[in-house]
Amino acid sequence: MKTAASPQDKALQTELRRPTRFRWFVLLFMFLFYLINHAVRANIGVILPYIKKEFLLTNVRAGALASFFFLGYTLTQERIGHERDRSGMAGTIMQKRRS
Repeated sequence: MKTAASPQDKALQTELRRPTRFRWFVLLFMFLFYLINHAVRANIGVILPYIKKEFLLTNVRAGALASFFFLGYTLTQERIGHERDRSGMAGTIMQKRRS
């Protein structure tokens, strides 16, 4: 048997369903994070000659530096990807906030 919902219950349900502006903040944050992340990865080849000149690196050492840079990305992507597959995106984000 269903009972009639009180006006307070209806107002609460309407309020819970209404989207907030916080989602736009999250979208902006994700966009900026992705933009900076992509810019760093894409520009390592552009800044490598300046790094070589500043630190007097040989071609071999500069190549090793770039390789270690991308190795760091590779290792973290594997770990985060595995955690995301296990716990979903929300679980991965919450786990990173706790640590």
